[in-house]
Amino acid sequence: MKYQDECEKKANSVIVKYDKMDNSTCRILVVEDSPLNMEITIDTLQRAGYETEEAVNGKQAVEMVEQSGDGYYDFVLMDIQMPVMDGLTAVKQMRNSQREYVKNLMVIAMSAYAQEEDILKSIHCGMSGHLLKPVRIESLEKELGNR
Repeated sequence: MKYQDECEKKANSVIVKYDKMDNSTCRILVVEDSPLNMEITIDTLQRAGYETEEAVNGKQAVEMVEQSGDGYYDFVLMDIQMPVMDGLTAVKQMRNSQREYVKNLMVIAMSAYAQEEDILKSIHCGMSGHLLKPVRIESLEKELGNR
């Protein structure tokens, strides 16, 4: 994994550089099975000006990304623990896609767990970064490299 070395050096502050973007033109796929967590995350993102779409499990997220046009989603916020298909399995499937857009799409883990081993596991499975729930805009923008 291209993020593995960086993660092991900075396990508590994984940062993947991403071009600064205009929030109003940025579309995020939020993947979360908890209705309350989804509502909080969507509300937080929309207040910051981001456009959002929702998926309730990893299987639905993989299908939505695979069916979308290249560049449709700017990135994905993916819960780790979900029924049907968890976030780690979903990101592995995305990384094995035949489409370059899907393979390289930024997917950031969302989790209530932020221990070093949890972050490393996310990165080793193909996540681009790892955020603690509830998602805070400052933390998200740090992950995206916007300062």
